[in-house]
Amino acid sequence: MNRFKEYKDEIFYGVGILLLVLLTFLPFVDDLQVETEAEVIEPARTFPSVTIVGQAGIVKDLKTGEVLYAKNKNEKHPLASLTKVMSSIVAREYLGDTALVSIEERDLMTEGDSGLFLDELWESKELLGLTLLISSNDGSSAIKSTVESSFNVDLIEEMNKKAEELGLSNTYYLNESGLDVTDYIGGSYGSAEDTADLLGYAVQNHYDLFGKTKNESATVYSLNYGAHTISNTNVITNNIPSLLAGKTGFTDLAGGNLAVVFEKEPGHPIAVVVLGSTKEDRFTDVEELVWATFKY
Repeated sequence: MNRFKEYKDEIFYGVGILLLVLLTFLPFVDDLQVETEAEVIEPARTFPSVTIVGQAGIVKDLKTGEVLYAKNKNEKHPLASLTKVMSSIVAREYLGDTALVSIEERDLMTEGDSGLFLDELWESKELLGLTLLISSNDGSSAIKSTVESSFNVDLIEEMNKKAEELGLSNTYYLNESGLDVTDYIGGSYGSAEDTADLLGYAVQNHYDLFGKTKNESATVYSLNYGAHTISNTNVITNNIPSLLAGKTGFTDLAGGNLAVVFEKEPGHPIAVVVLGSTKEDRFTDVEELVWATFKY
């Protein structure tokens, strides 16, 4: 009987020791499991280091909304002819594709020569395509006059309403072309991120129009003067794989601006915008950001 009691006491003592060991080391087992799980997590990707001449810039994933690169992305800068992205969107939403637009003398008096003729008659979509591709101030002026006379609206007011509707809080317009108003006041102002979002909107909703800007050149037709063969102001269209759209801008106040949208892979659009660069360096800046995106 005493021997049985001794065995019983030894059993209880052994079980107690085992429970004590388990309670002591169980937390460390959990820690080891967490550490093992943590080891298989991939490290966060880092966008390649890029230095641009432009005062502001952005690389934005339009599919996810993620900003991959930013330099002063919300800072306001003169937009120059990037303004024509918005004026073309608003005009197209009013005029459609087949409204008739006539080139008047006042249009030909604007800065620059786009090869248009007095009393030349265009369908709106063809003239908008020319205006975007060669950044025609004459074309912008004629389109503005047609919208305002046909619909009794102020195109610039409508452009600013559209900016507000799209949430472009750092953008406002003073004219339809982006030409400097004075030596100190630009024709429009906006941020790199607003510009990326706007060009993304243009590609998503008006690609049949803005898709023309991916081409190095194009031929467009007026109704009474026939063919105009034109060259894109964006000289790096062939250097950007899967380019969807682009727009240049340059004035004395703005310096060199360039915005593009391209696909990193099918169905995955990326916007790249550079503001306040030089006339030449805007192209180098954007190319570097595009290729850095492919490496990311």
